[in-house]
Amino acid sequence: MLRKALLKTNALRAGWFLGLSFAAMLAASTVAHAASGYEDKVKKDPFYKAVLDTAKTTKGRALLDFFDQKLQEDGGRVHAISLWLRDNSINQKDPSKIDALYFLSYSDTLATIAASYKDQGDPAQYRGLMESSLLSLYMFELMGNVDAVRCQDPTALQAVERGMVTPRINDFGRPVYAMFTRADFEQIEKTALEMEEKTAARPPNLDICALGQARLRDLAEAPGVQQKDVTDPRYSGGTRTVLVPPPGYSFVPSITSDSEWAVARKKALSNVTSAWAKRYQDYAR
Repeated sequence: MLRKALLKTNALRAGWFLGLSFAAMLAASTVAHAASGYEDKVKKDPFYKAVLDTAKTTKGRALLDFFDQKLQEDGGRVHAISLWLRDNSINQKDPSKIDALYFLSYSDTLATIAASYKDQGDPAQYRGLMESSLLSLYMFELMGNVDAVRCQDPTALQAVERGMVTPRINDFGRPVYAMFTRADFEQIEKTALEMEEKTAARPPNLDICALGQARLRDLAEAPGVQQKDVTDPRYSGGTRTVLVPPPGYSFVPSITSDSEWAVARKKALSNVTSAWAKRYQDYAR
């Protein structure tokens, strides 16, 4: 999704970015840099209107793919994208419109800009943005796990944790965890749990369910599917093979019953909170 494009762009070095302090994120109302007219400036960007127009008809993973494409074309577009992600993740009040993947992408944008502030010698902004990025990532992890156990494909949960959460936590590493106290993390965890509870009525996340092996098996057997070698960003000079869907291909994941999900949800919440406690011990020591 957005992570690869954000890692490539140098536009974030300018320091002109939407950021929320931790307190502002909790209140979901105050934008950092608002005094300097940041938000007004972003909303006057023609691309921001393009984002709003596209989001009217495109949702979920497809919308994030659109963002990724546009970021690769022009890294400066991250500002308009970030504003939209903020308003449709931490600021979204309608459970029917909640998508855990938006929290993940918002976390990515905050982490990327935090690195630019670190390079510029601004530790206060760096710390504040990393705290907000961690909060958004923890919100994604909790919602993503709960959404994944709603899928009949059990490998969707592995895709969330191993493919999305773990690489980002490893990128943060001990230096980031060392910046925050256990009390800081307890507040992050409490806020993430409250957000998940408030949005518990959200619909099944079919994009998360499609992350598992069931879709890959279905796609591999689809008439007209093609294989393509692409660059693997994990290795210098490396490549990997991806499946290119034929025109019109679609996959509808299977969902568990509400009663099954209710039981699985409680277990998922318990598993994630236990993982948080162990993670803090592993990274903060």
